[in-house]
Amino acid sequence: MLSVRLDADYVYLADVSDIHIGNIYHNKEVFEKFIKSVAEIPNMYVIIGGDSTDGSSTTTASSLFEENIHGSEQVLTAVKMLEPIKDRILFVRSGNHGYERALKHGKMIPEQMLAYMLDKPFYHGCASAFINVRENCYVIGTWHNSKRPNAMEWLQTDITFFEHLHKTDYERKLVAQPNRYAKCWTLKERYDIQTGSFLGWGGYSADKGYRPSNSGTAVVELSGGHNKRGIRVFEHIDHVKELVTLRKQIQKE
Repeated sequence: MLSVRLDADYVYLADVSDIHIGNIYHNKEVFEKFIKSVAEIPNMYVIIGGDSTDGSSTTTASSLFEENIHGSEQVLTAVKMLEPIKDRILFVRSGNHGYERALKHGKMIPEQMLAYMLDKPFYHGCASAFINVRENCYVIGTWHNSKRPNAMEWLQTDITFFEHLHKTDYERKLVAQPNRYAKCWTLKERYDIQTGSFLGWGGYSADKGYRPSNSGTAVVELSGGHNKRGIRVFEHIDHVKELVTLRKQIQKE
């Protein structure tokens, strides 16, 4: 469980999962552009989700023939690519390619190595965090390998990131919670967000006939304003950059 406190009017957060560094279909150009955008946006933070590296072997479902770099070299490449936003990373979490396949067949956990080299916390399974944006506290959950987002409905989160499916989608829900002080029920909004990926279409996804999707992932805005607790979801990081630029222009005027 991670707890951070951030002093800002707005904080932006993305769960960056399924990067698949090492796979020949890894969209390096789009990923590097995303990293550059994160560095340019004030108060933007990221979770490095599962499957940051590809982690194939001769005995795994994924193929070595779809990799252009292998083994620990994938981790070293990931460290180099993420170094520019090292101070924006909250934690690193596991995925099925790393914690399951690489650990089972290669006796190594790439995500744990990545976290160690970036000097960040590492979590396996369902990871969670309390993010305090000034006086507003947001509870974040993140889970890999989910094909049924409602399987984590019992978690009382404000936002749950679901990884693994390589597609970007989100759903806003209203949850009724008892207010023991006012002796009533209050409605609270929560978001289930399916994170995207930085793996292009081809190979396994093409063989299985999966629908192509754009590389990237959603970005969440968390408000830190007094009595202005709020969550907004942006489907593309460029939309956040446009909003930040607009706010700067308004402040100057």
